[in-house]
Amino acid sequence: MFEYLSFLRPPPEACPLGQPVTFVPQIANDLRTEPCETEHNIYFTWQSDSGALHRGGFTKLTTWKPGSTSYKPLSVAFPNEARPGDTWRLCLAVSLDSNKISPRSLVLDLTQPEFGRLPFPVISLPISVLAGETRDTRAARPASGKQPFKAKSKPTAEHNVAKQEKIERLYSLPSNWGTLRITEQTSFDLDKKIWDSGVGVSSWLAKLLAKPESPGQSHELIGLFRDRLQSARDGARALQIVELGTGLVSLVLGALLAEYNRSTSNVDRGQEVEPRSVLRARILVTDLSSAIELIDYNRLSNSHLFDSGINAVEGSEETTRTCRIELHAMELDWDNPISTSVWDKDRMSGVHYPFDIIV
Repeated sequence: MFEYLSFLRPPPEACPLGQPVTFVPQIANDLRTEPCETEHNIYFTWQSDSGALHRGGFTKLTTWKPGSTSYKPLSVAFPNEARPGDTWRLCLAVSLDSNKISPRSLVLDLTQPEFGRLPFPVISLPISVLAGETRDTRAARPASGKQPFKAKSKPTAEHNVAKQEKIERLYSLPSNWGTLRITEQTSFDLDKKIWDSGVGVSSWLAKLLAKPESPGQSHELIGLFRDRLQSARDGARALQIVELGTGLVSLVLGALLAEYNRSTSNVDRGQEVEPRSVLRARILVTDLSSAIELIDYNRLSNSHLFDSGINAVEGSEETTRTCRIELHAMELDWDNPISTSVWDKDRMSGVHYPFDIIV
């Protein structure tokens, strides 16, 4: 079972400059129903509009202890350089050693041997910085005696800002093939979050395609997977894949196939072998109808990883497409046939092409 850092109380969508950003962190299972029973130090940092982490690095936020089920709000200040109109992301990570925490601590390496040993890090959506009182304006305020009593003002609409409803996690692919940015809902809806099974299968696929000929990869199912993959690489027809889940496995597999074929084509060219045919794969992502919008959002935000199947021949302006990956999302329906706009039919038999791989 994996454990996940998340927000029991998410940070706000916006916060006035000079006021702290308040939230409640949580470490729990994928469904957020079982709090973590291991003590962990939680660290935080800020990420700017440009994507760069704050130069101050990570700072210890708190220590999560077994039985920490109480609702304990924590507050942190914006970085000193924050200005009205900026946006900053709040980043949380766990580390066993404060000296070893780094920007890589925010990225889940799917091929790491000890993947999942620590709770997964979390990144908030951008928090807008609103105009407000700063340290400088407070210091410039003239000192005076007793001030006349003023009735407590009602909070303005500007300060009564809604809390965020989404979080993000980063997953790195093997051999610098890219990084997936996956958005999840902070609600308890089961169809809008990442499940352990999806994370585990994604890690397994990443390790398999990173070293496809590893002696340890000798299971019968792995052999069948290799055979199906080879048929797609031979260009006979598109590899037909269906996923019954949250979409993470489809996104990971699509990106892996794109980069896997491009990297092996590079090897072929280096050995002066004829370039391989275009690898074609069609992946159908299925889930409840309420989850399709989020799946489509993640598909579009990571589409550059599937559309990157272009090779440039060194010393030439020639380019070659090495793959064509299609991802489609639709409601899982056991009663009605798949729409032909999503899934092709065989021209001879008139039936849908069978699935080569089900994940």
